[in-house]
Amino acid sequence: GSRADCLPYDDEHERMLVSLRHVATTALQAAATTADLEAKVADKTSSLQRALDDRQAVLRSARAISEAEHPDEILATLQRFGAARGASLRWDAEPGRGIAPELFLPGDLGETIAVDGLVPPRREELVPQLETLHAFAGLAIGRLNLLAELKREVERQAQEIAEISSRRLHAEFVRGVAHELRKPTEEVRNRVEQLAASLPPELSQSLERIRAASREMSRRLDLL
Repeated sequence: GSRADCLPYDDEHERMLVSLRHVATTALQAAATTADLEAKVADKTSSLQRALDDRQAVLRSARAISEAEHPDEILATLQRFGAARGASLRWDAEPGRGIAPELFLPGDLGETIAVDGLVPPRREELVPQLETLHAFAGLAIGRLNLLAELKREVERQAQEIAEISSRRLHAEFVRGVAHELRKPTEEVRNRVEQLAASLPPELSQSLERIRAASREMSRRLDLL
């Protein structure tokens, strides 16, 4: 700026003003650099804090997924994790159809998670966490499927054992009945043979019918 009396600056004052200008410029540059550095440090600190919070949430969610007893509980855990971070998570049986999500996470067992609502920087931060949880979800679903199959197999075997036990009891009952009926049948046959010599001839036909009936009874008891 000019002097108040509008006179020109002498050489000494000119040199002083140039020096002051350099000092001011250097100070402003230093202040700008410091502010930029502080902003970067604050942003990095915030990013690290978010990463720590995300990892702690992943641990809690992974534990809940591992303890889930139904696939719906697994999805609910994933949705809670996503909702706390501004994302919407859902199973997607037909990836690429319906709402176009920003992120697909296909699983080894066929299940696919679709993720909506994440801004690009946040999405990059959360992809490793989501992939980790998705891996846990796949393992948990596999475990539930295995347990369901094991339960069906146990129920089937229990039913087979019950049927075998029932058939065994039935067979034992039939054998017992056959055994008990064989004694009186043999006694009838023995009595017929004892009476054969003392009965009159006109009763021989009846006697033969009794013999035939006792033989048939013995044959049927043998089959039992």
